[in-house]
Amino acid sequence: MFADAQQNFGLLVSEDAGQVYVRGGNLNASFSEAIVTQPVTRSQFFVVTLSHQSNQLRLRVNGGAWATQASSTTNGTFSSSPPQSVLATGSAVELAHLATFNTAQTDAAISAVEHWLALDVGITPWW
Repeated sequence: MFADAQQNFGLLVSEDAGQVYVRGGNLNASFSEAIVTQPVTRSQFFVVTLSHQSNQLRLRVNGGAWATQASSTTNGTFSSSPPQSVLATGSAVELAHLATFNTAQTDAAISAVEHWLALDVGITPWW
């Protein structure tokens, strides 16, 4: 769904055997791939958070538990305004908002952004 210019770091929405998943991926400088996955419900808005900081690739949906995998620095560079590509195929994905930060964020700051996004699209608060 979105990725850096080299396609080394990004977020994907896919379906496997009827279940929809969001997957975050990172190809690091030693060409080792890390992937984190969370299931989501079809035909509903949800807030997906993909975070890569402190050598951890993390993904969560609607403020739930983080799916986490160790992953060092991305093999590539972002411009000052990532992401560099947003891709959507078919009719399965509707993107309401995309917020990116090029600096480490505290979990409290991440939660504040997630809450604003959820309220803006009418998601019942999980907090």
